[in-house]
Amino acid sequence: MKENAERTNNTFLYICSLIYIAVAFIIFPLIIHNGLFDVSRTKYYFFIIFSFIFILICLIHTIISKSYKIVFRLSVYNICLLSFLLINILSFVCSSYKNISLYGSSGRMFGLITIISICLSCFFISCLFVITEKHIFIICTGSCLVAVIGILNFCGIDPFRIYTRMVSYQRDAFIGTIGHCNIYSSFFSLTFPICFIMSINSCKNRFFYFACTIINFMAMLSANSDSIYISSLVCFIAAFFYTDSKNKAAKMFCMMIILILVAKLYGIIYLITGNNRLVDSLTAFIMFNPFVYIVCGILGLVLIFLMLYHGSHYKIIICTACIFAAVSGIFFLYKFVNADMFHFNDHWGNNRGFIWKTCLSLFNRHYSTKDLLFGCGPDCIKPLIEKYYLSDIVFGRFETFNNAHNELIQYLLVNGILGVLSYIGILSSTICKFNHNNKTPVTISLFAAMLCYFAQSLFNINQIMTTPLFFIIVALNNTDG
Repeated sequence: MKENAERTNNTFLYICSLIYIAVAFIIFPLIIHNGLFDVSRTKYYFFIIFSFIFILICLIHTIISKSYKIVFRLSVYNICLLSFLLINILSFVCSSYKNISLYGSSGRMFGLITIISICLSCFFISCLFVITEKHIFIICTGSCLVAVIGILNFCGIDPFRIYTRMVSYQRDAFIGTIGHCNIYSSFFSLTFPICFIMSINSCKNRFFYFACTIINFMAMLSANSDSIYISSLVCFIAAFFYTDSKNKAAKMFCMMIILILVAKLYGIIYLITGNNRLVDSLTAFIMFNPFVYIVCGILGLVLIFLMLYHGSHYKIIICTACIFAAVSGIFFLYKFVNADMFHFNDHWGNNRGFIWKTCLSLFNRHYSTKDLLFGCGPDCIKPLIEKYYLSDIVFGRFETFNNAHNELIQYLLVNGILGVLSYIGILSSTICKFNHNNKTPVTISLFAAMLCYFAQSLFNINQIMTTPLFFIIVALNNTDG
């Protein structure tokens, strides 16, 4: 209690926390150089510089203020985080590709230096920060700035001229100031849940969070990435599960109806502007397929039920109805829309079937005992894949890859069994802390953001653009506030 009071009353730390969150969620996502052609390196250098400045400030403050009891009062989360850092260092030491694993130069700039800066920053965040709604306000503001640029790009407007030297297929794959559409969508898998849940639960600034939710959702549609709908589903489930009143549950379903109508309106805007940007799969379905109006009607019936029902078992009734609707929806997708998405093969999920199969084969067949424990080194998948599976890639007409497109498999390969266990420990300890803490709009929104990002990360890649932000969100879940 005494340590918490010291954090709460320390103006210097509070200002530092606001500045750090502002840099991480406003400046860092917007920073680009030379369009998007060197976006990974640009964000890498920026993140490393501002993170180590922050780490240095925290170290100096700890020494001057003699706050050793606060810093070294290790939680289970901090033990798992430092274990993850130590295992990455050992993985680097044992790696045969030290130049690659130090910087992550063959992958997505997620080498040892990046991991050191993330882990030390998050360690000090969890030890020294006190999270408030002002931090949430900053995150939502940053997300809207990033979203507006992506929305403009989607509508054929290029304020930063990032498409000037791109060929046509690149214009469909890249958007905004973050880069590839899948990575762009992963950014909003962090920020959309925060905006959405705050719009439902917050008493103050409700209109601000409502506007942020709409803008974030339009940006998610602009990404045209299926992984974003996985995180959205998790967001809706978490939001409903942690609502503490029928009134808030009704607000949630009302917001979902509004989002569907926004998607249909966005589809009309897309057609009016005559934009030739690719829109396919689930994004095309929600923007153009009239079946979505049936979903809207079902949500309307749930809303009416919440307004008329006076019992205490509304969550059980709604969950039962939603499960029935979900099974019906899956059957509809399988029968009438795209049955291929339910058939797992090498080409499933834009070749993720082949990538996952190849990565697991590499781990099972070509790893020594040392590699099984500590992996091949941070971000070092590519040289091993090309060494053992280049012929399979060439003759199968697949593109070479440098990431497992599944973060659990990725950490298993690069950091071994110990590495992936420490990563799971970071998440598990955060879940336990949340379950034992008071549930406020701020803590629920941060927890939902963590769950949503993790859900989509099972189909996405870890990289310098958004994965550090995920670790920051996890660290914020472990602060006192």
